[in-house]
Amino acid sequence: MAPYLLPIRAAAMMFPLLAAALTLPYMLWQYYKRGAVSWWRSVVIFSFLFYLQAAYYLVLLPLPDPASVAHLHGPFVQLKPFWFVHEFLAHSTFSLRDPSTYLSSLKTGLVLQPLFNLLLTVPFGVYLRFYFKRRLWQTALMSFLLSLSFELLQLSGLLGLYDKPYRLFDVDDLMINTLGGLLGFALAALIPRFVDDRDEMDRHDAEKSRRVSYTRRLFALLWDCIVVFALDVALLSLAGHVGLRLPSWTLLCVTLVYFVLLPQLTGGRTLGKALVHIKLSADEHARFGRLRLLMRQLLVVLQLPLLSAWWVLSQYRLAVLLVQAALLALAALGMLLNRNKGKRLWHGRLTRVGSVSTLRVAADN
Repeated sequence: MAPYLLPIRAAAMMFPLLAAALTLPYMLWQYYKRGAVSWWRSVVIFSFLFYLQAAYYLVLLPLPDPASVAHLHGPFVQLKPFWFVHEFLAHSTFSLRDPSTYLSSLKTGLVLQPLFNLLLTVPFGVYLRFYFKRRLWQTALMSFLLSLSFELLQLSGLLGLYDKPYRLFDVDDLMINTLGGLLGFALAALIPRFVDDRDEMDRHDAEKSRRVSYTRRLFALLWDCIVVFALDVALLSLAGHVGLRLPSWTLLCVTLVYFVLLPQLTGGRTLGKALVHIKLSADEHARFGRLRLLMRQLLVVLQLPLLSAWWVLSQYRLAVLLVQAALLALAALGMLLNRNKGKRLWHGRLTRVGSVSTLRVAADN
């Protein structure tokens, strides 16, 4: 078991880095597509990513010493179907007439290796049917392609990292891995009896998308800040390229145009809000809706460190930063105290302007 535990341990150590790198893009995609980030869906998707990482590690690790690979002389390809059966009958102590040889023969690598190859792709078939809703023929094809990628990586010496293949390209592995995917497809039929399936996840997300959570709003704000920062950098680079020196209030104007003027022109949207399918809207019976929207966004800008006027008012920098810290603390306190995660913060209640969802998700998608 040690040769199999080592790659799994390596995958477990590396996966947190992969998960951290993918979290923000994953959340953006979920908010863009569904308007909500489901805990159970996230567990399924990230566990699938961990499975794929562990599967490739199992196939490729441990990496041999390049000097030892250079002395290998093959054969590097095995194209005879069911050759593992021939190997088992020729090199094991198995005898059909002698039951005492059955158990000892089954414990040999001639049996364990094909068995592990079968089990390797069983989870793949389960995920394809349970979450990705693939059909039987699609599961067979995709399982074969996954196995083919394993074999080609080995045949290519890990994409040229080694001068020669360090493991055998075996047609039996293709057959057994494909069979493992089909076995997983069959077993996946039992899973929805115990946990929510893909359709149930979609229905829950459709319900959650109607409420605009704090996380969804903060995520939109994060991407808006990234956009403004990118605009500032682009503007400064362009000015430097043509030999201009921009006054300090120019960057403040970029912030005000993006956060204050743009929502006026787009019906309460910024790029970040559009990505997560929300917009700002005044209460139905509130008068002067556009003016209220303008006031709300000005209050938001006052809470944005490094994006407001503190570098312009250099002589009052400390005072402005203290005011910003107080406003941010007030917003954070409101988020902690409000049991309803979709409730407005202080600037939304003051101006009677809040965030509403623009996403239309069918519950049966």
